[in-house]
Amino acid sequence: MLGCNRLCIQAAVVAVIGIAAGITWGAMTGFWLFSALVAATALAYAGANYSYTTAAMGLTPKKVGITVLLVLMTVAMVPIYTTAFGAPQSGAIVLAVITTLSLGWAHGTMEPTGP
Repeated sequence: MLGCNRLCIQAAVVAVIGIAAGITWGAMTGFWLFSALVAATALAYAGANYSYTTAAMGLTPKKVGITVLLVLMTVAMVPIYTTAFGAPQSGAIVLAVITTLSLGWAHGTMEPTGP
């Protein structure tokens, strides 16, 4: 498992980059850059500690596949909602997320739990 020292240093660097971007290009640009870097760091550490991550979250290949499918469906629904239904971008994103969360909930509820 990767240590906290490395993670703390990387978090400090990400914060400095976000603050510098906020000063240079505006507060919202700095915020979004900081948010993207935090998400990228979290995904990188989850990937680097893959065995710990899968054990801690109880992940199986089926759960990972369903999650990837739901994320891809969310991304695919946003342009459909904006072009076919004329929804604004933010509304299309919210509607796509709500739709896929309800599909994921329905799948998780109706999935058989037996052997």
